[in-house]
Amino acid sequence: MTRPPPSAPPGPPASVAPPTTFGRRAHDVPAGYRPRTLAVRLDDPAATARSLRAHMEPADFMKLIIFLAEAAADVLRKRNEDP
Repeated sequence: MTRPPPSAPPGPPASVAPPTTFGRRAHDVPAGYRPRTLAVRLDDPAATARSLRAHMEPADFMKLIIFLAEAAADVLRKRNEDP
């Protein structure tokens, strides 16, 4: 009878990862669905804006603009509060 090497776990191989749990939305996503992605140059803001504008839906692009404007306002507000 052969014995497993000392570093091998006893018994059949088992996953060491905890059981996977999915959020409530995971069941609503069709199998094989992949969200759209885009690579942009972060060192060229104008090129980034052109790429996003060309590849995003107008409504989503407007949401992004509003989000960035709010983030910029937060940064400026914080900058004015700091001595």
